[in-house]
Amino acid sequence: MKVLYLISTMEPHSGRGGHYYSLRTTAEEMSKKLDCAIVVIGKRESPVINQSKVKIYNLTYKKINTIKVIKDLKNIIDIERPQVIHSFDEDTFFFGSLISNILKKPYIHTKCGGPNSRIAFPKVNNLILFSQEDVRFYQSSRRFKKTNLFFIPNRIREIPSDILRIKNIKLSVDCNESKTFLIISRLEEYKKNDILQAINLVKKLNSDGIKTKLIIIGALQDVNVGKEIKENVDNNIYLFTDDKYAINASQLIDVADFVIGGGRSFMEAALKGKIMLCPLKNSNYPLLITEENFQNAFDQNFSSRLTIDNFDPEDNYKQIIQALIDEEYADNIISFIKSVSSEHFEISSQLNRYCKIYNEAKYKMHFSIFDMLTQYFRMVYCNELIPKLKTT
Repeated sequence: MKVLYLISTMEPHSGRGGHYYSLRTTAEEMSKKLDCAIVVIGKRESPVINQSKVKIYNLTYKKINTIKVIKDLKNIIDIERPQVIHSFDEDTFFFGSLISNILKKPYIHTKCGGPNSRIAFPKVNNLILFSQEDVRFYQSSRRFKKTNLFFIPNRIREIPSDILRIKNIKLSVDCNESKTFLIISRLEEYKKNDILQAINLVKKLNSDGIKTKLIIIGALQDVNVGKEIKENVDNNIYLFTDDKYAINASQLIDVADFVIGGGRSFMEAALKGKIMLCPLKNSNYPLLITEENFQNAFDQNFSSRLTIDNFDPEDNYKQIIQALIDEEYADNIISFIKSVSSEHFEISSQLNRYCKIYNEAKYKMHFSIFDMLTQYFRMVYCNELIPKLKTT
């Protein structure tokens, strides 16, 4: 069986986010059992996908023309002859759904986290979801009553450490007698509060006499956000935005003792047995993940939209301090994180399930003029009009 994966690079600075790594990992692991290829559709190539061992097609355009894209995509499908088409973002949902109906190919879409769209999400026969938060949302929608919903949390594999790059960072960071926190995050509006929470925490700890450092690694995707972050940096906070650090940044996790992350970045660090913190909605500081709150955070994919019932910020801060100064308490947290990581996060345990989904997928007409127009105008609005407005 052959599976053709689709992902887009329509938005400015796209090609580096977590869902590109999710697709790359999924395709590479599935290629151990199936024949796989990836198509990137958009205005640039993805440096993340380009490093994949799977066969890659880059359909790049100065301006997106739907007829041209569909024609080029059909040519690739004629060459590869996949049995299933599987898309990984909303823009390729549009193209994947359209070509699926034209060629009568079984079609699957993965929603890779993030908030649920305010614009009506098109109907689809097979939908893979990363969080229970999304499962509940789509189960409650009448539009998706006949959709096959599959809950498969964002799956990862353990990432080998890049010793040389880690050494280079440590040469720049004075960590003598300090514990080190790490956050890997793109510098953009959507991720800004996650980074600011990490900064606030390290500043508070140092003001309370607990020596800590923060390393921020990520691509600069919004100049204004980058400026705001830099204005909040002090002598205990270090920022690395160069491509040599930002691309495959998960290889740098071992530079730190504590990791602050959401979604995929959380899982990659947890699999390495780090003490984990997760961004928290409407909070000054991130949440320390313990046995008591793990399931709640997991159900929400460790996203920055996370809320905890009866949350006590003072108690959370005290627990963070305890994890910093109490070795036994820290070891207990690490043991728990390691045990749940191998059970819930590793993709190798889900390969047979993906194969089953692909084998059982059947073509079924899911074309709707309303859905297609909604998706088309969403794509044009988000990727053409908004960037132009921002530059005028």
